[in-house]
Amino acid sequence: MDLLHRTFGDTSLALQFIITAACVFGLSLALTPLIRHIARQTGILAPIRARDTHTRPTPLLGGVAIYLAFIAGVLLFEPLTGNRFDVLNKQFQINGDTFKQFRGVLLGASIAVLIGIIDDVLTQRNARGLRPSIHCLGQIAAAGAALIGGLDWVHGISNPLSSVQFIYAHPEKHLQILLAMPIGVAFTIFWIVGMMNTVNFLDGLDGLAGGVVMIAAALLAIWSGRTHGEGLNALVGSQVLVLPPLILAAALLGFLIYNWSPASIFMGDAGAQFAGFTVGALAILGPAKIGTALLILAIPILDVAWVFIRRPMQGSAFFSADSEHLHHRLLKRGFSVQRIVLTFYAMCTALGLADLVLNKASKLLAFLLVVVVTVIVLSRMTAKQPPEVSSTGPPSPVPLS
Repeated sequence: MDLLHRTFGDTSLALQFIITAACVFGLSLALTPLIRHIARQTGILAPIRARDTHTRPTPLLGGVAIYLAFIAGVLLFEPLTGNRFDVLNKQFQINGDTFKQFRGVLLGASIAVLIGIIDDVLTQRNARGLRPSIHCLGQIAAAGAALIGGLDWVHGISNPLSSVQFIYAHPEKHLQILLAMPIGVAFTIFWIVGMMNTVNFLDGLDGLAGGVVMIAAALLAIWSGRTHGEGLNALVGSQVLVLPPLILAAALLGFLIYNWSPASIFMGDAGAQFAGFTVGALAILGPAKIGTALLILAIPILDVAWVFIRRPMQGSAFFSADSEHLHHRLLKRGFSVQRIVLTFYAMCTALGLADLVLNKASKLLAFLLVVVVTVIVLSRMTAKQPPEVSSTGPPSPVPLS
């Protein structure tokens, strides 16, 4: 229904973006306390477990408010109807094929939210939620449904060395590493499921997961609106691709007002699954592609990878819950919740801004540098882990300053 285009046409595009973000932010701001009230009335509250930082049962389902604001924003402001050229990219025609892509995203996101709601309800009942195997199958189903619904699979991976002139005599012929369909489909599902788990594992402190994904979405929106380069390496912005990550960032910002420490509502598994799925899917759609999201979210992704390496070495199951993530370790060393969250925000923002100015080879070097530094930090923190403080009751309140 592209309401703003009916009013402004091809003019005042920046104003259209501002109005879109403001409306979605306001909707999320209004929906979140409503969902919080419903969660309280129905008893869908996060129980207090040994690894948690909250000291009283807190409403879940905040992700439902984010999801509803996002869906409304896309349906109202995204140009899903009509047949015209993109305002930022006159070579890109908005037609039925464009809608198929977003239909796939919305279908997959809806399944991701549904799986998360079921997990949130079960968490309130048995403090464990869905079995990890069922949870993983639900994530795969969401990614598969998105592909069936119209989201395109990853046809190729950008070659990070194509900008290094001395490696290829004709670098313009080596811009992508093409993937066969079975490999591309499998890679797409792996990427989306991986992003869902990354955000899920990151959701351990008030405002952490929502804020990090908000920053990633905002940077993806900036990337999608940029125009630079020449010839085959040119990047042309797109109004159609700017709006979804912008809408996602605005919906998350409205929720974060209530999720900042001390949070009055959690996004829950519904929010983590939705946010992870959506940012992963939008990275496939936009010109920024997967490499940008990979660099922006490098530290949370590496933290998850470290967990999957460490747990088997310690004799634990892959999906067993613990308090050994990077943000938990910083908490044990006396950092406040706000300080940890703001540190993550700063690191993700810095990596995102670096991505805006680096070429492909430099991005690869930056990512490898982040990998090395993060592994060293995690190794040292694992080796010098402070002793756990035993307690028979709920955890002590987390310092707020």
